[in-house]
Amino acid sequence: MDGYLFLDVEWADARRHICSIAYQRTSYDGTLLDSCYQLVNPLCDFDPMTQRVHGITEEMVAHEPTFDVVWNEALGSLVESHVVVAHCAKTADCPAIYRSLEYVEIEMPELLYIDTGEMAKRVLGGRKYGLSTCCDYYGISLDKHHDALCDTNACRELFWRLAEEVEVPAPRPYVFGGGSKRSRARWR
Repeated sequence: MDGYLFLDVEWADARRHICSIAYQRTSYDGTLLDSCYQLVNPLCDFDPMTQRVHGITEEMVAHEPTFDVVWNEALGSLVESHVVVAHCAKTADCPAIYRSLEYVEIEMPELLYIDTGEMAKRVLGGRKYGLSTCCDYYGISLDKHHDALCDTNACRELFWRLAEEVEVPAPRPYVFGGGSKRSRARWR
């Protein structure tokens, strides 16, 4: 693996079709190598509830590339060659990537991830460990929560702050629906 790929996605509907994605690529020592934000045409109708969360509209993405284009141009090779780091990766970002790839008929490659939400749970214990709560706890700026680039930057900063307090976990392979029957059934 070539380093870390911090990422965040926003989705258009309950099936988690991605309408925006951002990433920041770093070396293992934390040096920021590049950053990208991209609106994505999810090829689906937007759910009004998700639209209220992130403010992205169907009109905003109408002329943007679809997920297969974004994936094939750069994102796919980065995901395959880096450890993906996201806040709630297992329950939010990785399933959204899986669903968006499935929708455009691309097979999900092996993806190794680290979840900053799980790291935060070890530090914060019984407290809530959502991204905004963790950012408040560490004094990390999250001015535009649910803007994929803002959330990606916050996740990157949070990761390094958490790494000062707990051992960075070994990357785990992502398996769609992984674990409980309940989580698998929820997506059918």
